[in-house]
Amino acid sequence: MKIAYYISDYGYGHATRSVAIIRELLKNNKNLNIIICHSFAQRFLKESLKDSRVIFRTLETDVGYILSPHTLELDHLKIQEMYEEYLINRKRKIKDESYFLTEQNIDYVISDIYPTAIEAAYDLNIPSIGISNFLWSDVYKNIISNSKLKIMRDAYAKMTHYLRLEGQINSNDYLEKHDFFSREIDHSEVEKIKFHLKVTSSDTVVFYGLGMKVDHSNQFDNNSPLWSTEGCKFIVSSHVDINHPNVFRIPYDYTETQNYIAASDFTITKPGWSTISEALNGSSRLMLLNRNSFLEDQSTIKVLKNSNYCNVYSVKELSKLQFDQKLINQLKKQIQLKDTKKTIDFCIEELQKKLKR
Repeated sequence: MKIAYYISDYGYGHATRSVAIIRELLKNNKNLNIIICHSFAQRFLKESLKDSRVIFRTLETDVGYILSPHTLELDHLKIQEMYEEYLINRKRKIKDESYFLTEQNIDYVISDIYPTAIEAAYDLNIPSIGISNFLWSDVYKNIISNSKLKIMRDAYAKMTHYLRLEGQINSNDYLEKHDFFSREIDHSEVEKIKFHLKVTSSDTVVFYGLGMKVDHSNQFDNNSPLWSTEGCKFIVSSHVDINHPNVFRIPYDYTETQNYIAASDFTITKPGWSTISEALNGSSRLMLLNRNSFLEDQSTIKVLKNSNYCNVYSVKELSKLQFDQKLINQLKKQIQLKDTKKTIDFCIEELQKKLKR
């Protein structure tokens, strides 16, 4: 079977959860061949999926969100401009994808969650599967007019199957949703990371990362009191430009970042589905940035808050955080750890059933 797997270009979250799924599919299907269609995180994907059955095609897919750098909220005007470009180029891009799918003799399309690929597959009578916790047409609904947004909604309606992930926007409770899953954690690697960081039993380790498309300089700088907290060590994403004795940056060429999150007692992040999943599976307590303009964020936070799996903070509150012992004890009481048991298995089982039809 030959699959064209389309991954949104917005950040690394869509890519990391796609890696988790693709690894399981390759493990369970010896005769499977996959063409990954993506651009932004292509280097990461190539490093993560070194398998002769996987090839890579550089394709710009969804732009996704555009943020205001100071507030980290959505920039409505720029998103409207971006959507106009989508409308202008849509038919040409559908035609391009139809040509590609035909030329490559693709049997199935999987999309997280690029609508153009779904439309091209529909036109060629190729079955398609969408996998996501949201549709772009959901998260744009307060930004784009209904008449224009209907074009994207109609595109998504052409999916043969849709695997809804937990935190789904606009989803009825009775619809099945798949629980948070992530790439597998290597516990021996977690211990190596702690050894390298010289973590002692009295230390608190905090992972800080708001996403690879976020400029962090407006929240914390080298002089922030956060980094000087006694007994705390901080792990930050590879692109976060902080130089401080207590701060350890994940190496640029290190791809399995879920192991660094699992080495942390707390994870400070935006409510991105994949990072949340890695924190839950790695038993790292979640401290989430609250962005009111993000419907996706609010839907995910609601699910987590219902089980006390996170605390939520504004940008201003985050900038004033200091991990003294009082706060640490308070957070450990307030934020629960999730009991995780190979939650990806259920998603893979359903996905494989769809692929066999």
